[in-house]
Parts: sequence; C-alpha cells; structure tokens
Amino acid sequence: MKENLLGIKERGIDNYQNVVLADTPLVYYPLTDVTGTVATNLTANTSYSASYTGGIELGYDYCRDLSNKSINFNSNTSQYLNISSLRSYLTSSSFSYEVWCKIRSYNQVSASGTAHGITFMSNNTNGISPGGINFCFLSTFSSHSNCVLYWPLGGKDVISGNGVIPSANILSHVVFVFNNATINIFINGINVLSSAATAPNTNNNAVLTFGHQSWCGGQFNGLMSDLAFYTKALTATQVLNHYHAGIGS
Repeated sequence: MKENLLGIKERGIDNYQNVVLADTPLVYYPLTDVTGTVATNLTANTSYSASYTGGIELGYDYCRDLSNKSINFNSNTSQYLNISSLRSYLTSSSFSYEVWCKIRSYNQVSASGTAHGITFMSNNTNGISPGGINFCFLSTFSSHSNCVLYWPLGGKDVISGNGVIPSANILSHVVFVFNNATINIFINGINVLSSAATAPNTNNNAVLTFGHQSWCGGQFNGLMSDLAFYTKALTATQVLNHYHAGIGS
C-alpha cells in the first residue's frame, strides 16, 4: 500500500466507515460535507444533529482519507461544531467519542488566559469558568507542558503527564472513553491516560461544542474528520481496530 509524503495511506476502498458503524455509534459525522450548515450523520439517530458554526471551512483537503474531504478550523474563535443535541448522551454512566485530526498549532490561548493548546469538547463557550466539561490538549498549563486536561466540574481536573499529546501536523486518531468514573484517552491506538474522574455536568443549558475555545483550552486549529459518539465505553481492542482501519493497515 502506497503512502504519500504526508504519511496518509492511499487505498482504493475505504473500510473505516464500515468498522465504525459495526460498533453501533449513537452518531457518526464523517465531516466530509462540502456545503450546508448541518453535518451529515451516517446513523439512523437523526435527532442528534451537529451544525457548522462561525465559518468553518467545509470540503477541505483530506484528513484521514485521501478520497474524502475534511473540515478546517483556522483558529478563529467563532468557529465550532454545535453538538448541543448530544447533552443527554453525556449523562450516561459510560460513553466514548473519537475523531481524526491534524492539529496545526498549539499556540491558541485559553479563555482564562492561563493555558495554550486546543479544545475538543466544552460547554463554556462564553469564556466563563468551567461549567460542565472541558477536554483539551495543552502545550502549556501551569507547571505542565504537552499535557491532557479533563475538567468536568467545579475544579475537579485530571491532568496527564507531560509529552502525551498528538504531534502537530501529523494525522492523529483521538479517543476519549468515560466508563463508570474512569477515563481513558487513546492516541493512535495507545492508551496515554487512565484515571479516576468525575462525570461531566451538561445540565447548565450552555451550548455544547466541539473545537471551540474554552476556559481551559484554546481554539482548535487544524483539520478534523470522522467524529463519532457512543453511549458505551469502547474497549481497547475496538479502539485499536478503528485506528488500524483508519490508516488502512
């Protein structure tokens, strides 16, 4: 199988979507739309919608798959995916989400002004102190560098050790798993963080976003595709299977 200069496998038939759908996600947004404001969902759960907000660039060059498109965030703090319809999903005792991304930069500042990095999921888009969930990859935060931060509510945070965030400008598969008060974070099939954690609070009616600047992390800057949410904890085997299917190995 041929690999291009960006490290992305070139292949004829993409089996990744079939592998993801076989594990019954609640929603699966490929993020390959070229027009419109609502992200295509490949599951039958059409009541869970995601909308493109703030001028996210659609139909951008490939992220995971050379034959498909992705969405581009250019670090403009008005850009995010509105996933507020998924608030109830976060009340489950177990849930997971996964995304493929190519992070362009970790230089974006948090709304608090105390950290630099990128935010995945958050529900405090107005720059207020943490209201329910922040999940970020940070280049700098307090005495930490290159760390994972999960801040669910009231200052109860989990910060991983240094050096475990995805490299910039490299294709990365990121999976977040919450399972009965334990979180596990996987990057490219590897479990980089496992820790006791508090469940997120999504009952404050704030907009639930993906990619937006948060109190703890900066605005996402880079490419994103294949965002899926599950109302269960993906196993390490499932995560690894998804990663290998995504890189075509």
